[in-house]
Amino acid sequence: CFPWFGSKTDQPSHGLVRQAEWELEQIELLKESAIVRFCLDGNVIGLDQMMLRVSYHMSDSLDINFYVENLADKPFEFQFAFHSYFLIGQLSELHIEGLSQARYYNQLSKQTETDTNPFIFIAEETDRIYQNKQNLKLVDRYYEREISILADELADTVIWNPNRSKSLRLLDLLSTEFQHFVCIEPAQINHLHCIEPNEKWIGSMRIAVKNI
Repeated sequence: CFPWFGSKTDQPSHGLVRQAEWELEQIELLKESAIVRFCLDGNVIGLDQMMLRVSYHMSDSLDINFYVENLADKPFEFQFAFHSYFLIGQLSELHIEGLSQARYYNQLSKQTETDTNPFIFIAEETDRIYQNKQNLKLVDRYYEREISILADELADTVIWNPNRSKSLRLLDLLSTEFQHFVCIEPAQINHLHCIEPNEKWIGSMRIAVKNI
């Protein structure tokens, strides 16, 4: 999601780059890994004098880097989120670690709350923006695996699952598919990030999987 998160009047939901056509810039094949790089000229989508790049480094982990370069003569403010969805075996067999005592904004109740539970279980529609810089673990007991999500420099984390109630209202989701994914997004939402002229910004995330 870039340069805004969520809805915006008369604009695409979650920004301009999600559905843009990116250009393949480079494929680099290494001995035990591979790197794929894409680029997007911001002028094409109305982000004048912005150059965007994203790289995927695939090895025993997946490293994703999102690059923003401000080529303009004025500062540029934005929000950002990775919009990452994780396939899981069964929602009832999942919990998330690393958010205990973190404050979050509940987008359903429009209230700011604190999560006091050591583990997060998702049993109903969930839409939260956590103020969190901790590394997270997604524990999937159905597939007997643990997924680590590392994104130290991003200040927030979004957790979303529509559950059955909202799934029935979503045209691109079957009513039972909510049971097999969770959205966990390292993000920069609560405070706009500002890039000065001729400066760059990088948002990074590492995903690693191990058996349990």
